[in-house]
Amino acid sequence: MAYKQTREQTIFQKQLEKAATRNIVFLVFIGCIFFSAAIFGINYLNTRFNVQEHIEFLTSTFQTAYHATDTYLNDAENDSIFTRCIENRTDGSEVRYSLSKYNVDSPIRLNLILTDSNHNIVYTSYGNDDMNLHRIDNTVKNGPGLYHTVYYFTGDTSEYVFSRPLYRDGQLIGFAGAYLNGHDWARLFSNYQYDSIITTANGDIIFCS
Repeated sequence: MAYKQTREQTIFQKQLEKAATRNIVFLVFIGCIFFSAAIFGINYLNTRFNVQEHIEFLTSTFQTAYHATDTYLNDAENDSIFTRCIENRTDGSEVRYSLSKYNVDSPIRLNLILTDSNHNIVYTSYGNDDMNLHRIDNTVKNGPGLYHTVYYFTGDTSEYVFSRPLYRDGQLIGFAGAYLNGHDWARLFSNYQYDSIITTANGDIIFCS
């Protein structure tokens, strides 16, 4: 009788151990699922936050550069400087100082071209190797306000172009063309892990990483 009870106890104990093992394995499995879900959720939210932060930075940077360039070209003092340079054929030192002062504070640097009404270059911040007829064509756009376009030159970057006609007493005397430095976008966005694309409303690519 004692032997039978011992055997039954052994069988019962093994059954309890199996049941306990199954329960432990199940709980561990459920725990792993919840842990993985929590980690996934945290990573997902963190990624969404980083993406949103990146998009907001792209947007604010572009808007800052856009409005700063618009303000620079339409500034009354700069207008006088550009006009004097064109009409008096000065050495461009006033223009050079105005442009360098702008570029110190701007996240996207500008290059500038001034031409007279006959499309002759009066001042340019570009070197001889970087000047060509396409830059002049983009500068001498005559319209009611600022003209915008995207200019591709080197193949690995592009420049966002602002062009504005200049008048004296209602008469056209020349043009001012501002080119946003394409390499500066890459420098600004280099700390982010995401690829970035900035386009015009028409889909022309201003910057692409």
